[in-house]
Amino acid sequence: METVFAAGKFKIVQADRRFGVVLAGREVDWFPRYEDASKLVQDLTVSSSVHPDDEMIGSRKFCPADAGNGQIVVVVARSSNGYIVQPVGTTRRFEVSPDVLSDPGKW
Repeated sequence: METVFAAGKFKIVQADRRFGVVLAGREVDWFPRYEDASKLVQDLTVSSSVHPDDEMIGSRKFCPADAGNGQIVVVVARSSNGYIVQPVGTTRRFEVSPDVLSDPGKW
């Protein structure tokens, strides 16, 4: 993996023509386009600076079918009603309440 961008605890790496977002040494998500990885890093940087103690931001969670088609999502930001999440490997986002998110290992 080659690091193509690094700022603070965030990095964008490239491997096999894909771009990965890395947060504090942990892979968050992978995209075919650098622009998509960059957008996620930008949003995570802003979110984590606004809510520095919120460990949900940048984490992967399971979102059940009734809230998000039963998929793994990346928590992008805190919202007034919960969290803005993005299904892994996509740029589509939606809002969920925090009580529907769980650790992926539990499912």
